[in-house]
Amino acid sequence: MPVLKNTRHEKFAHASAKGNTVEEAYVAGGFKANRGNAAHLNANESVQDRVAENQGVAWHVNVRMQLFQPDVAFKD
Repeated sequence: MPVLKNTRHEKFAHASAKGNTVEEAYVAGGFKANRGNAAHLNANESVQDRVAENQGVAWHVNVRMQLFQPDVAFKD
């Protein structure tokens, strides 16, 4: 999936994929805190697809790190 056209939505998707709560990701995306709007954006199908893609990429990167640098992988 290509990068989302709305840069704030893209930032939200990245923050959400990193494990932030919906509200935290919403603020990280550059929005003012608003739980209802955060939930609405989180329900957006394009955003959810992008989050899933980012999570998949992160998983693959972590697996590669584990294979080639086991002492570094899976550390916070």
